[in-house]
Amino acid sequence: MKKYKLYWLFATVLICMATYLCFSCYYNHKPESVLYGNWSKLDSEDGYNDHVLTFDWNGKYYDSNTGSETWNYQFIEPDSLILYHHAFYEERYKILNLTEDTLTIKQSESIFHALDMGEEIEAPYGDGSTPIYTYSRINRNTTPEYNVIR
Repeated sequence: MKKYKLYWLFATVLICMATYLCFSCYYNHKPESVLYGNWSKLDSEDGYNDHVLTFDWNGKYYDSNTGSETWNYQFIEPDSLILYHHAFYEERYKILNLTEDTLTIKQSESIFHALDMGEEIEAPYGDGSTPIYTYSRINRNTTPEYNVIR
């Protein structure tokens, strides 16, 4: 009887370790894992360069311009990024360069979401410009507790 308890204990520990390994590898090998971490704006056409973006492994991102507010993002392989600002609007970007330490994006479209007489409408907003932003990685931590902004 004692022999079987030892086998069950060993099997349980082995399964827990395998599960932990699978989950930890999964988040670091998703296509967007190169985005994870904190990015500081280096150069942009708008002149606002004291800006930090943080991308977490769970599809959330934080923007230093909005304090500790949490937003959602979607990475679309191979070169698109959508930043969602709750249900109000979204910004779509073309990724021009993405390496371990540099992110360069070009805004391709901004869409405002609203309700008109009970129907959802989408409308482009902005002045039609397509600014280019370059960010430098501050750190590569992939979990929310290492977020620079919070």
